[in-house]
Amino acid sequence: IWGRPEVLGVENLDNSAIVLRMLVKTRPLTQWQVSRIFRKKIKEAFDLAGIQIPFPQQVVTLKADPELLKYIGGREKQND
Repeated sequence: IWGRPEVLGVENLDNSAIVLRMLVKTRPLTQWQVSRIFRKKIKEAFDLAGIQIPFPQQVVTLKADPELLKYIGGREKQND
């Protein structure tokens, strides 16, 4: 990295993410390696600070016809 990274600001706000725009100067053809290391260092700093990265969650509720519930694994359930 040449010089200090420049934080341009918040690029996007989403349900599970805040995207920041930054400029980081690197030697030619090293930008991908530097970006991976940079993101790793950011994640480590977040972990030390107790900052969790949110992830999308979805709750799915299935409702079935009671007549269909008589059949489990392709055979009719025996009523005791």
